[in-house]
Amino acid sequence: MPEHVHYETRITTPLQRTGPKGSRQFAPIAWDDALDEVASQMRSVSEQHGPQAILPYSYAGHMGLIHRNIGQAFFNTLGASALDHTVFGP
Repeated sequence: MPEHVHYETRITTPLQRTGPKGSRQFAPIAWDDALDEVASQMRSVSEQHGPQAILPYSYAGHMGLIHRNIGQAFFNTLGASALDHTVFGP
């Protein structure tokens, strides 16, 4: 596992796309600026299309019960779409 944590090409700072999508052109961005950008984009989507246009996605295949719903309160507060974390219906 240490080889994954300390690998020389590991991304350790947020990156912002500087070229067309798929061009692999990125530049480092400060953490505060990255968080502001994400918040701005989420706010914009919510204002233009309603909060249910934001779909929280997570995969809990290897997570325990504590980790599985860690972001649920955040997305519920936003009014985001509810997602049933199962491939099987009720």
